[in-house]
Amino acid sequence: MNSGTAPWPTSTTKPSPIWASPGTGTPGHTRGLEATPIVVYGVVFTTGTWSRVYANDGRTGELNWRYDPEVPRAWGKYACCDVVNRGVAVW
Repeated sequence: MNSGTAPWPTSTTKPSPIWASPGTGTPGHTRGLEATPIVVYGVVFTTGTWSRVYANDGRTGELNWRYDPEVPRAWGKYACCDVVNRGVAVW
């Protein structure tokens, strides 16, 4: 540890993204994304609008697979706070 005020070594550089997802919402629309990604064995699992799930390679960002439960879009009018969800779980 360094002798300064930072609780990390002074040689640590600021982290920067290696890749970024272009977004997991409906193309052409801005919708809320409110879930925290989960990483398991190098795979980043995220959810998007309408409860879609995405699995990306954590190193490259390449999409491994996606799942769309095909929630009827008409149900969106009953949502109080847009068509968001709280993410995936691992067990």
